[in-house]
Amino acid sequence: MRIAALLAFALCLPLPACRKRSTTGGTSESPGAGSGSQAQQPAAGNSTGNAFMDKAVATGNPQAVIQAFNQIIEARFMTATSPLTNLNQLVTEGSLARLPEGPGGRKYQFDPASRQVVLR
Repeated sequence: MRIAALLAFALCLPLPACRKRSTTGGTSESPGAGSGSQAQQPAAGNSTGNAFMDKAVATGNPQAVIQAFNQIIEARFMTATSPLTNLNQLVTEGSLARLPEGPGGRKYQFDPASRQVVLR
């Protein structure tokens, strides 16, 4: 019985070392690994923000668009040297290709005090 348990342990021991390695030498992980329950954060200043926003706009849900805006803005605040004063800055800086239109003629606006986007 002891020999069977030791044999099973010895066979399972090398399995973690058999994971596929990335080209940089580290182990590969599945996308989103280690991110907990947070949504994927878009990187400010590249097309990731565009794809993130396009996906939110495609849902047709204004709250999804507001959440996407707020996540893009949060990522920008971590890297930008100047404060964000309006949403047009996201376009001029390259974080977004264009600003989405709000439903029913309403507009998405940035509130600098709360650092959040609101629909007005």
